[in-house]
Amino acid sequence: MLEKFNSFFFDDSKKNFNITSDSVPWFLISCLKKYNLVSFLCNDNKELEELYNKLKVLCPNEVVLLFPSFDCPLFSNISPTNQNKASRIKTLSELSNLNTKRVIVLFTMESIFTNIIPLNTLKNKQLVINSSKDFGKYSREKIISFLEKNSYSRVDTVRQRGEYSIRGGILDVFSPSQKFPVRIDFFSSEIESIKSFDIVTQLSFLSIYSTNFIPASEILINESSIQNFRTKFRELKVRNKDEYYESISQGIAIDGVELFLPLLYENLENFLNYIIGF
Repeated sequence: MLEKFNSFFFDDSKKNFNITSDSVPWFLISCLKKYNLVSFLCNDNKELEELYNKLKVLCPNEVVLLFPSFDCPLFSNISPTNQNKASRIKTLSELSNLNTKRVIVLFTMESIFTNIIPLNTLKNKQLVINSSKDFGKYSREKIISFLEKNSYSRVDTVRQRGEYSIRGGILDVFSPSQKFPVRIDFFSSEIESIKSFDIVTQLSFLSIYSTNFIPASEILINESSIQNFRTKFRELKVRNKDEYYESISQGIAIDGVELFLPLLYENLENFLNYIIGF
């Protein structure tokens, strides 16, 4: 795809470049041609989204990952939007299991001010179906177990990323890594077919043979994280947040749970650790 930009010349003898906001996408494409792994710091989420849209117009087939800051007030009982959470976890998962040779990562100043889930926690934390030959490897129970352990919410009708529903032998899943949700049809406990479907009409429109599921969010509530949370919550003598102590202790994530992300993991990391080598 980048061949059409072969006329671009990147002079790496220069140490400083004077570029305008309109020329940033072209500059990043030039860098991508030479370095393959490129990261760029944006001022805020608005600039990040605008730059992403421009890059996808110029080179739609290239991988561009977004790591926005949370779009909700810190230290509040409000959770980020579903789209914000999906963009963040998709980027973290991709960087933890990087298997692409060329990628641009966009992040914001604010997103590096808060520590995040450790990189090793997300490494190999995927369920990947590469072809129809893999259909026999994954039973209905195995897929559901993965979803339950990785913060997916069970609902009646799947409409947002991070949700799944079960209706008889049909399992609907919307992974943050996918553009469309998938409908898995089982015969007994083995996969018979996988199709993409529309969240509005709920109708299937395309048979597919490969898909992958990643964690639904950065908040992974399991035995280890619950134990970490309970211990640190008591050590810090947190007050007026008893509802969170009760819900997380029971393995339930409620709105605003992102406030306690630092208490869930043993060792947190900064986003910059995810892009070492860029």
